[in-house]
Amino acid sequence: MEKNDLISDLLVKDDELAVDYYAFAHPAGFLDKTSVQEVATALRTFIDTKVVGNQPRRNVILVSHSLGGLVCRRAILDYLELGRSAGARIIGLLAMGAPHLGTDIARIASKFLPSHSVPDMQPWDELLQNLNRAWLQRVVNDGDPDLGLEQRGSVKCQVVFGLKDRVVPTASATAGAYLGELKAINKGHIELPKAESLHDVTYDVVKQFIRQCIEGTRTAPVRRAANVLADRARHLVLQDADSALEWTRYEEDVVTLGPLPAPEWLRCEVNSTRTGGLPSADFTICLALDGHFPDGVRIDYRFHFGRGLLTEPEYAAFGERLKNSELAPQDLDRVFGLKHLYLGVGEAPELRIHYEPHDRKYGAGFALLTYRIQPERLLGVGRTNTLHVCLWSIISRNHGWYSYRATRLVLEKLTLQLIAPFPALELGSSIWWCEPERNEDKIDNDRYSSRLEIEGPIPPGILVQWILDTESAGLSR
Repeated sequence: MEKNDLISDLLVKDDELAVDYYAFAHPAGFLDKTSVQEVATALRTFIDTKVVGNQPRRNVILVSHSLGGLVCRRAILDYLELGRSAGARIIGLLAMGAPHLGTDIARIASKFLPSHSVPDMQPWDELLQNLNRAWLQRVVNDGDPDLGLEQRGSVKCQVVFGLKDRVVPTASATAGAYLGELKAINKGHIELPKAESLHDVTYDVVKQFIRQCIEGTRTAPVRRAANVLADRARHLVLQDADSALEWTRYEEDVVTLGPLPAPEWLRCEVNSTRTGGLPSADFTICLALDGHFPDGVRIDYRFHFGRGLLTEPEYAAFGERLKNSELAPQDLDRVFGLKHLYLGVGEAPELRIHYEPHDRKYGAGFALLTYRIQPERLLGVGRTNTLHVCLWSIISRNHGWYSYRATRLVLEKLTLQLIAPFPALELGSSIWWCEPERNEDKIDNDRYSSRLEIEGPIPPGILVQWILDTESAGLSR
């Protein structure tokens, strides 16, 4: 093999990584009249047509050199500004010898040569400042929480600089330290993306980075779920102030997720028991497509049923009918059900209570379902009662989490338990005033339990979520 072959030549011949490789070349040099933004647009076109093609949301790792580092960062930001669902999923960026703060050579060249990309690489150029500012806003530490999740994201980055680089100063190359891990190689600017053999340090650095990006995709769904939940918890606002007047002494919710014949679905059953509350003849259940629930509405039980058994076109049509208040009862029956309702008073055993649908209201992505209990069954019922409600839904395994949000003030204790055919990888909550008691056990070969006990008083609106590790049970998503 010839000395200083391009690193891409070696990667293509390496069978250890099951990766498809593509090369994108762009005009470079001080005489070129193409700007960084124009090249970034061309790169996105190349990725969308040649790399992704008919495989939407395909994982893509970018390995760049010199100006290519700025081009790749601009392309990633363009994807985020358009919304992450608009194109490829960029999961990694390795930037070799990239002028993150510009280069003095570009400043000198700009005085004599009519290049459009040269000004973009001058120290403290406006493009560089805007690029770095936007990167901090959208990528570093998963981006600014004030931005929507589709317009910010996490990209694994690594910055490689040459100790003998005379084109891009070390200070400019290493200014990208906030991008990710720094790597130094004892080479010049032109030699950085080249390798003499499979044992060349450049080759080792690039190959290791690709392998780390691939391994990171295995936990990406969990991280994504965590980010979604953190975003929702951050925007949490208490429901109507009247919710604080509704209270119960104890509440215990047991959520059981079980497999179905179709591996992509799960049956979700929620058994909720409240002790010491004052039951009303009417109780309202709120269902929401995306987990966002309406504010200022009295809700007794919240349920996030997601896509469920609906196909993607049906799901879209379902949401549209919700917005237009055109949802038929049979549409809900496919994804949700109220299984039973029991009421116990004092020491007497619980009795099954008859209920009837009373009212339905629909909004943008949610439905409010009100049921009515026979009023005579509530005569003489005080705060010594126990109300047990069982709800069920068919949900997609891709949800990746189960979340609970309190709709009542719980005076004494809130107990939450999740039983699933896989472990709850992570537990989080918006509880800051105490340390909940956690117990995580493996019930048997097929079921895991995660139990949480929180001492009261617990205000309405607090959020608790489990992030589900479906991969641990060998389940595909």
